[in-house]
Amino acid sequence: LIGAETNSDRPHCKSLFMLNIDTDTVVYTLNPDDPLPMASMTKIMTYIVAYENIPNIENTEITVPQAVEDDLEGTGSSLADVQVGEKLTGLQLLHLLMIPSGNDAAVPLMKHVDSLYESGQLTPPDAPDPEDPAGAGEDPTPAPQAEGDPEDNGEDGVTDYTGKSYFVQLMNEKAEELGCRNTHFANPHGLHSENHYSSARDMGRITQYAMKLPYFMDIVKRDGYEKEPTNMDPEGSGFANTNRMILPYEDDYGNAYWYSYANGIKTGSHDQAGYCLAASATTFGYTYIVIAMGNMEGYEKGVHEEMLDCRTLFRWAFTSLGKKTIASQGDIMSSVKLEYAY
Repeated sequence: LIGAETNSDRPHCKSLFMLNIDTDTVVYTLNPDDPLPMASMTKIMTYIVAYENIPNIENTEITVPQAVEDDLEGTGSSLADVQVGEKLTGLQLLHLLMIPSGNDAAVPLMKHVDSLYESGQLTPPDAPDPEDPAGAGEDPTPAPQAEGDPEDNGEDGVTDYTGKSYFVQLMNEKAEELGCRNTHFANPHGLHSENHYSSARDMGRITQYAMKLPYFMDIVKRDGYEKEPTNMDPEGSGFANTNRMILPYEDDYGNAYWYSYANGIKTGSHDQAGYCLAASATTFGYTYIVIAMGNMEGYEKGVHEEMLDCRTLFRWAFTSLGKKTIASQGDIMSSVKLEYAY
C-alpha cells in the first residue's frame, strides 16, 4: 500500500505517524517513537513559542539582529533573505518562518523573546511573586540552566542554544507540557545538533497543538508569500512554499507531488535528517495529519518520497476509513434474565 506510487513494497521513510484530527485516532504508524533529526519541522514549535510569548505579535516590530548573520553564516541554511537591521512585524516573520522556511526568520524570533526575558518583560509562569515576602531577595527570572554538556554547542558552534536561550528552554518546556517523550530542542530552526531530535508521534502532538493557534493554518496552506516593502527591501519580495504537496506543478526534475486536499504544513531537510514532512489534508469532513521522517534515499536522489508516502496514506485513509455509529445512547443491546433480583 504505502509504496504504491513508486511500485515499492515498503515505505520510503524511517518513521511515519498518521492521526485523524477529528476523532483523535491514530490510524497508521511505523516506528513512531524513534528519536530522529526533524530538521525544519522544528519551526512548528518555534511558531508556537513565538506566538504565545510575543505580545501583540501581529503588530510588534522586530529589528533583525546581527546574530542572524553571525549564527547562520556558512551553515547552508534555508533563508528568506532577511537582512540585518530590517524591521519586520512578528507576523511577517511567522510567514517567512513557515512558507520559505527561513532560518533567518527563526533567529530574530528567538532573540526577541530572549530580550524580553532578559529585560524582565517576560516572566516565567513559575517565577516567585516579587511582592510575596516569601520570595523576597530571590531572582524572579534566573538564567536558564543547561540540560546537557555546557561545552557542547553543536558541530558548527551555533546549532545548540541549550542553556543559552530562554526561547529554547520554552520550546522544551512546551514539548514536555504536550506529553512529548522523545524530543529535545537545541535551536529554533532545525540545523543539526546531536542534542536536537524528535519522534514522529511527538511531532504529531506538537503539530496538532499548533493547528489550533491563530494564523497557523492560514499561513501553512498558502502556496506563496509576498512580503511588503521594508526599510531594507524597498520593493518587497516573493517566496514560494517549500511544501510541494500544495503546489500544482512539477519540480525541476519533472516530479509532481501535488495533492488536491493537502493544506499544510511544514517541510524539513538536511544531511542527517534526510527529507521530513508534517503534512495535513482535509476532505469528506475529515482532517488527517501525517508526520514523515527519515527519507534518506529520496534525499540523496533529490526525490521527495516522503511526500509520496504522505499522499498514499491520505488517499488510503479518505477512501477506506470513516466513522460509523455502532450504538446510540438508550439503545438496548441485549437482555439477560435474572433470578432472585429486584
